[in-house]
Amino acid sequence: MTPSRDSDTMGGPMKVQMISLRTLVLVPMVSLILSCASVRKSSESDLGQPLSWVALGPNGTVVVRHLTRDPSCPVLKADSKEVPLQARIGHQDRPEFEIRICETVLDRSVRKAEIDGQLLSLPMNTPERIVIIGDTGCRVKTKKGNPAWIQDCSNPDAWPFQKIAEAAARLNPDLVIHTGDYLYRESACPNGAKGCESFPSGDTFASWNADFLTPARALLTRAPWIFVRGNHESCTRAGEGFFRLLDPNPYNPVCIEEPEPYLIPFSTLRLAVLDTSLKQVQAERLRALRSLKLNSDVLLTHRPLWGEETHDPVGPVPGVKLIFAGHWHLFHLSSFEDGRALQVVVGNSGTELIKNPRQTPTGTEVDGTLLKESTLIPGFGFTMLEKTGSHWELQARDVNGQVKMRKKIRLTPSL
Repeated sequence: MTPSRDSDTMGGPMKVQMISLRTLVLVPMVSLILSCASVRKSSESDLGQPLSWVALGPNGTVVVRHLTRDPSCPVLKADSKEVPLQARIGHQDRPEFEIRICETVLDRSVRKAEIDGQLLSLPMNTPERIVIIGDTGCRVKTKKGNPAWIQDCSNPDAWPFQKIAEAAARLNPDLVIHTGDYLYRESACPNGAKGCESFPSGDTFASWNADFLTPARALLTRAPWIFVRGNHESCTRAGEGFFRLLDPNPYNPVCIEEPEPYLIPFSTLRLAVLDTSLKQVQAERLRALRSLKLNSDVLLTHRPLWGEETHDPVGPVPGVKLIFAGHWHLFHLSSFEDGRALQVVVGNSGTELIKNPRQTPTGTEVDGTLLKESTLIPGFGFTMLEKTGSHWELQARDVNGQVKMRKKIRLTPSL
C-alpha cells in the first residue's frame, strides 16, 4: 500500500383549507424573523449550546472539559458533592480563542456526574466497545497561492465526519479513540473555490468548532475520549488549539514537540499513548516507551510505524500487541511474519481519502520482515474494537456503521 504524505497531499388525498390573507402575510414574516434570529444567534455565538465531555489522561486520569460562552464556569455535581469547575486559561488571553474553557479532574470512584442537568459519560473499569476514528477534518489548503486541496465542507458525502460521528454514537461505545489530525482548514478559501466559502480557517476556536467540535458533538458526549495528537497539531500548525481544547494534561503555554508517552490502564486492557506529531517514527522515539513497562498492550499513535512511508528501521516494539495509527487517509490492516504487533491504520473518518491507493502484496519486505497480511478497505468510515468472549473483534465499518470487515484478536491481559 502506497500512502500519500499527509503534509504534502490529501400520499393521501389533498386537503383544501381556507386561509385568510392576513395569515398568508404573517406566516412568511414570522418565519423570516425566526430565521434571521437563528442566523444572528449562530454568528454571534459559534459554539451554540455549552459542550461538555470527558477525556482520559496519564494513569487513567478522568478530565472533565466544558466549553461555554457564559462569563463564569458552572458547578459540576459528582455523586452527592458539588465541584466548581475552574477556568483552564484566561478568557481574554487570545482573541482567536475567545471561549471559556472550564475543567476539573474527577476521582475514578465517581459513579455519576452532571453539569446543568447533562449527565457525563464516565469510564468503565474495562470498556468492551471501543470506537476508533482518525483524520477527521475538512481539508482546505492552498500551496503557493494555488488551491492544492479543497474539500467540499458543506457536502456530507464529500466530508462525512458528522455522519460518521453520529453513526458511531448510535453504537453506544464505552470509549472513543481519535488517532489524530483534527484541524484541516488551514487556508482561507480561495476566490472561486466551491465548498469552503464563508468557513473559518487557521488555528482558531472558530475553525476547531467547525472542523471538530460541532460535527463530533453526538460522539463527544456519548463516551470518554482519548485524544492522540496528529502532525496537524504540531507546534507550527494547530498545536495551540490542541493543547487548549483537547490535551488532557494541565495547560502549558509552551508548546511541547515530543511530550512523554503515558499509559491509560483498565482492568484487563492497557492503552499506551505516544505522540508522533513531529516527524516520522524513529527507533529513538520508541525507546521512550520503555518506562511504561508494556506487556501485550495496545499502542495509540498518529504516524504508522511500518510501511512504505517510513524510512528509519524501527523493528518490533517490545510489549506491544496491537497498534492503532492514522495519518494515511484510508483503513489499512497489516500483520507481519516475525510476529510483531498488528498495525491498524484508521485515517478514513472525514478527510479527503488517498486516491487510488496501491495495495502492497503479502510477502513484501517491510522493515526487516515480510508482510503476512495486508487488508485495505476503501471508502470513508471508522473502526470498532469489541469484546466477544475471550477475544476482541476488530470491525471496519462504513459511514453508516455497516460492518465491512471482521477480524478476531487475542489481547493477553497484562495486569
